[in-house]
Amino acid sequence: MPWRTEWKALQGRIAAIQRTFEIIRDADDYYGLSNSMIIPQATTLLEVDVPNFCARYRSDLPPSVPAVVERYRALLSPVGKGRGGGHPGMRAAVAVISGMEGEISQLLADADVQIRSLVGRAFLHLQRLIEVDADYRAKWLAAFRIREETCEALGGLHLLWHGIWGFKANAAGERTDLILGTTMGTQAVSQVVESGSRLVLTEWKRLRSCTDAAVHKASAQAIRQARLYSSGGLAAVELRSVRYVVLISNDRVTLPVDIESDGISYKHVNIAVAPSSPSKARGGP
Repeated sequence: MPWRTEWKALQGRIAAIQRTFEIIRDADDYYGLSNSMIIPQATTLLEVDVPNFCARYRSDLPPSVPAVVERYRALLSPVGKGRGGGHPGMRAAVAVISGMEGEISQLLADADVQIRSLVGRAFLHLQRLIEVDADYRAKWLAAFRIREETCEALGGLHLLWHGIWGFKANAAGERTDLILGTTMGTQAVSQVVESGSRLVLTEWKRLRSCTDAAVHKASAQAIRQARLYSSGGLAAVELRSVRYVVLISNDRVTLPVDIESDGISYKHVNIAVAPSSPSKARGGP
């Protein structure tokens, strides 16, 4: 999870500003450190570094994070533009970046963020296995030739390896187990909880053709199906903010743009069962 490493670095810089503030906050600022160091550093963090962090990891972060950053930028803006410097400006700057750090850290600790990182790694692992393990690739090629449900079951088994209990939505909007193809009742949900797994909705589509038209048609079908599902009361184990559209193809395809509707993101993933070399690839998971 690269964003975690980068966020920890940003937290470290904020903590350094806070420590400096603690040293000089009750002393006369003879050397002008408020205006020359603390306020500029806080401004750079809020105006440049944290927004860049949000842009780089936009697909991995909760949608509310950029909005939080913008709100705190507006609070610090008058200080950063030279109005209200000195000790009062320094106090305001430290208060603003401290508040921002606390709010964002709380959002990033949300269970959904943890599960999304886990799912991303699982799909990456799946594609890499297909690329380097001939036996595993043969299994997926065979599943691809048989039918879509066979791919779902094999994919669900791989996700379970990573602690993810994949399911799809049936016509009634209920959970259907990817591996067994049956409606998930109370017993199955208990197994999810007891095994420490996480429930994730995935809609798998097998692409007969790799054309853009075929890709977009399959994506639209998967999203329509995923929208049938209404989340239950399993906030502790269920990823509710993201649903995954998994497009299984012979070679890599160019994925549609991810969409957001009613607070839910529909994220596309491509699993290529016979991928060409990366230099020839059009896209990927």
